[in-house]
Amino acid sequence: MKREEIMAMQAGREIDLLISEKVFGVAVEKEYFMLDGASWGKHNPDHYSEYIAAAWEVVNKTSLFNVCMLYGSDSDTHWGIVKLKFGEPKLIVTAETAPLVICRAALLEVCFPNIGGV
Repeated sequence: MKREEIMAMQAGREIDLLISEKVFGVAVEKEYFMLDGASWGKHNPDHYSEYIAAAWEVVNKTSLFNVCMLYGSDSDTHWGIVKLKFGEPKLIVTAETAPLVICRAALLEVCFPNIGGV
């Protein structure tokens, strides 16, 4: 998966399934889910990209906030994660909501650990 693909992902089941697989290590078969997202299989991942409580589980599973900071804009219509570890703060991920920005950053961290995902 490319960085651009991760940055273009929207909140919803597709990114939630990826988070479940790549961050939590739970292999998920996509055919376990109906079109409306209802589960008829064994594993139905949380709505990590839509609810902050579920997204916080992602934060706790990764090292995101060891080196990063979550911020919201004045209008609360845009969120970002800024890398703080080395030198000047650097904006690395943006999204329309806090849960989505957390999910995008987590995927970057696990997909690109050696080339500065986060």
